[in-house]
Amino acid sequence: MKKFIQKALFGVSKPMVKTYTGTMLKMNVQHKCIFPAGAKIIAPNHPSTGDPFFVASMLGHQSFIMINDVLFNVPILGEYLRRSGHIAVKAGHGQEAIDEALEHLKAGHTVMIFPEGLISPLAG
Repeated sequence: MKKFIQKALFGVSKPMVKTYTGTMLKMNVQHKCIFPAGAKIIAPNHPSTGDPFFVASMLGHQSFIMINDVLFNVPILGEYLRRSGHIAVKAGHGQEAIDEALEHLKAGHTVMIFPEGLISPLAG
């Protein structure tokens, strides 16, 4: 049932993310490629709050994002993130998040991590 809910939420949110990125973000994509099927880690930089939407839109398939656990406490958004299978990263409990990410990878899923952990400074 959990996988069904994750896929259903992805199916519902995909057109909304595409609409958001198409209307609200200025995308200048160079060297776009098709990502191979199977497990992979995507590790983009993070200059704005729109990055997860942009990258998810570019991937075109379901991914599981490692996200600061603070966002999981936001009403409605937090419940969506949990039910969608995204990974809460709690300060001091990084191994738990890594273990959860490894489970997704073992299942052949894509995991997205923003290595900086925060939004990048404007200067990069």
